[in-house]
Amino acid sequence: MRPLFLLALPLLCLCASCSQTIDPGDMTPIGSIDQIQLVDHAGEPFSENDFEGSIWVVDFFFTRCPSVCPRLQLEMKKFAERYANEPRVQFLSITVDTEFDEPEVLAAFAEKLGLPLDNWRLTTGDPRAIRQFSEHTLKLAMGTDMDENGDIAHSTKFVLIDAKGDVRGFIDGLEESEHPRFDAMIQTLLAE
Repeated sequence: MRPLFLLALPLLCLCASCSQTIDPGDMTPIGSIDQIQLVDHAGEPFSENDFEGSIWVVDFFFTRCPSVCPRLQLEMKKFAERYANEPRVQFLSITVDTEFDEPEVLAAFAEKLGLPLDNWRLTTGDPRAIRQFSEHTLKLAMGTDMDENGDIAHSTKFVLIDAKGDVRGFIDGLEESEHPRFDAMIQTLLAE
């Protein structure tokens, strides 16, 4: 009987660790959404009023990005697919290359990556307003010019905004090890 128990003990420990909940960390509001006027991939307007009543995951990207953007969008896609049946969770990607990323370019990019557009809006707008939104509202640094490699500096953070329009947290979207905590943060907001 004892050898059977010794064999089962590691399995019991593994199961116990799987059932532990992940601490989302401090989710005290750290700011609120200011005015923003954007246009999405379908040519539809998007403003700060669209944040009300939904939980939003926001990131910055651009379609001709030669470095992190495709991977960042594919990581965001995992969350968008995971929450596809939860209408209270929405996704917003804002381009930092507004001169090139017109709505039809954003739509083609979304199609190329197979992004689920039922709960995700890719947007463009006035570059000054986007910079203001990134730096002053979300507290994320953003470059203005394309470098010699074709890159524009921007954050790789996923920003979590609650249904009242308050910024509740961030993770580095490229760090998969942070994704379980981000899921826990989203679940916390869904339970509020």
